Amino acid sequence: VRHIEPWSVLKISLIFYFCIWIILLIAGSILWRVADSSGMIDNIEKFIKEIFALKSFSFDAKRIFRIYAVGGLVSVVSATGFTVLLSVLFNLISSYLILICLAWYGKPTIEPIVGGVEAEVTDERGHVQPSPAVRLGLRQGDRILALNGDKIREFDNLFMGIVSSGVQPIVLEIERRDAQGVVQQLRLPLKAPGFPQRRITKVAV
Repeated sequence: VRHIEPWSVLKISLIFYFCIWIILLIAGSILWRVADSSGMIDNIEKFIKEIFALKSFSFDAKRIFRIYAVGGLVSVVSATGFTVLLSVLFNLISSYLILICLAWYGKPTIEPIVGGVEAEVTDERGHVQPSPAVRLGLRQGDRILALNGDKIREFDNLFMGIVSSGVQPIVLEIERRDAQGVVQQLRLPLKAPGFPQRRITKVAV
């Protein structure tokens, strides 16, 4: 998780803490009624009156409930604000951590080496035909050096180059190691004889 939307955190936190407040409010009211009906409240009042030598002492249930309710609402607002603040701090810290990691380790890239070649692909009409990579002659282990003269440093460059070329002819420069271990550089025309005249968006490698 790299980013948390503060507005979503605000809504979820407000609903969550409000539900907790309602639950505690109902639970407190039930506990008070049980304690009052069992005589526990009277015993506590007598105990406090005897300890402090008071002439009279009694709990104001309505006032206690009112303070409890208002205090709960204040706690709901405070907890929601604190949670939103934490989400904002998380976004700032995560952004700086990502920048530090990129600066220290660099951006992870995938080398433009063909890991495998799909034998067949399905066209727009649902017909199965040999993939462009097979018809082109690409093999597993080929390193793609350039596309239309532009150097390819990672697979993302290859995909973007193929998509942006449209229906224009594409020429690949590759590096291939034969069975004897000899490395040779080849130029492969992507638009081989019989290739359909349409926009190519997948080479199937």
